[in-house]
Amino acid sequence: ANIKLPALLGMPANYYAFDAQGFRFIMLDTNDLSTYAHPLESEAHKRAVAALEELKKQDVPNAKPWNGALSAKQLEWLDHELLRCDERKTPVIVCGHHPLAPVEMHAAWNHKEILAVLTRHPSTKAYLSGHNHAGADEVRDGLPCITFKSLLHEPDVTAYSILTISADAIEIEGFGRELSRSIPLRVSDSQ
Repeated sequence: ANIKLPALLGMPANYYAFDAQGFRFIMLDTNDLSTYAHPLESEAHKRAVAALEELKKQDVPNAKPWNGALSAKQLEWLDHELLRCDERKTPVIVCGHHPLAPVEMHAAWNHKEILAVLTRHPSTKAYLSGHNHAGADEVRDGLPCITFKSLLHEPDVTAYSILTISADAIEIEGFGRELSRSIPLRVSDSQ
């Protein structure tokens, strides 16, 4: 049977958005352009290999085969979603697998383009990710970028958190390797 993974997991699509508690949550697919998400002979795979080779020529730290990027189509969709949220003055939390900041060997290939879209919209309040198993927090152009830790390197220790999101902060209650902390949400003049 040809079962699509999003449907198997109960997701509406590879990337999507939903509303909860006065926030819009945008779930990105940072594997959209990657060397592992598409069949080897597909055009999508060939585009990903070419994109990775170009990054390797630029000698950037995230030019790694385990990273990925948003396609141009998904970037356009993200921009449109955020524009609608700006108009409605709806705060947005964006989530993706690959970090955008700090820029190191785990960052999304097109982190600059994604950050440019996120930061030009005042509705964007935070970006949440994983992938870098060590975790990290960085504020980039006023936008908190939070990368949660993984338990993969310490199988006897857990790593998860419970988030409480208010109008002005994300309260992170960390367990195991994950630290508890409070991170202010992005504040913009027009929202």
